[in-house]
Amino acid sequence: EETKFWAEVEVQRRAAHLNTLIFRPGIVVGDSKTGEIPKYDGPYYVFGLVRRWPSWAPMFYVGSGDAPINLVPVDFVVQAVATIAQQEDHASGKVFQIADPQPMRSRDVLASAMAHMGHKPPVASLPAGLASRVLSRKPVEQITGIPNEALIYFNHDARYDSTNTQRALRGAEIRCPHLSTYLSTLIDYFERYPSGENPRPT
Repeated sequence: EETKFWAEVEVQRRAAHLNTLIFRPGIVVGDSKTGEIPKYDGPYYVFGLVRRWPSWAPMFYVGSGDAPINLVPVDFVVQAVATIAQQEDHASGKVFQIADPQPMRSRDVLASAMAHMGHKPPVASLPAGLASRVLSRKPVEQITGIPNEALIYFNHDARYDSTNTQRALRGAEIRCPHLSTYLSTLIDYFERYPSGENPRPT
């Protein structure tokens, strides 16, 4: 995030002299129709944890779980960027949040993932500070497969104003699908290729 921030600072400094378009995608996940993605991170850490979690063991939310988690499928991101980039006369100098205008709460994403993978829903909430201290221990991080720094994605109350994006895409009728309509597709792909190795046909 820091490197993206400083890159944008440099672009913004030159915006008066160059035509610029700035795109800020949310957390990019797999294709909404196929689930395909070349690299697992973000919510896929959670999918991996749920996959390994014993069916008899209770699961916990981390923190309140009320923070929205803004996931966007890669096919929507590509369509949005390609479409807006062709509107240069009207879009130059603007910032476009390529985000879901109706993101799900992190607790709902976890509960839905657990249900789809055959688990009971989480039973209680674990304080975020305690979870962070536990995951800061390398053995625990290795067992869970979740890096400590990934917790912020599920507890940070970040809101994205995607008004510019929605307005620019209105004529093209391109919309970000709601996560509930393709979450099972992401999980099914992950379960087929848990190591991330998808042998593509040649």
